[in-house]
Amino acid sequence: MRRLLSSQVVIRDPEGGPCRHLAVRVIELAFRDLASSAGLRSNQESARLFLAGSSMLDHWCAVADLDPAWMIARANQLKTAPGEQEPSPTMATRED
Repeated sequence: MRRLLSSQVVIRDPEGGPCRHLAVRVIELAFRDLASSAGLRSNQESARLFLAGSSMLDHWCAVADLDPAWMIARANQLKTAPGEQEPSPTMATRED
């Protein structure tokens, strides 16, 4: 996956349009992969790396207008608390 350069522009979609919806779904699917005990191990590992603070998490959080630090903290909680309900990424809107 190509890394984003700091000079690249991220277009936010705070009104909840298609770009924001897509970004939220990307993050939501990563949480599902991380939490799934029935899924592929490679998907869990990929989700773990993504939700640990990758540049792509920062990108998708910017598009979705979500706080990446909250997502990272929530993923860490999920990894340490098996059987917990899947988190809702829409709960942490960025405050820039």
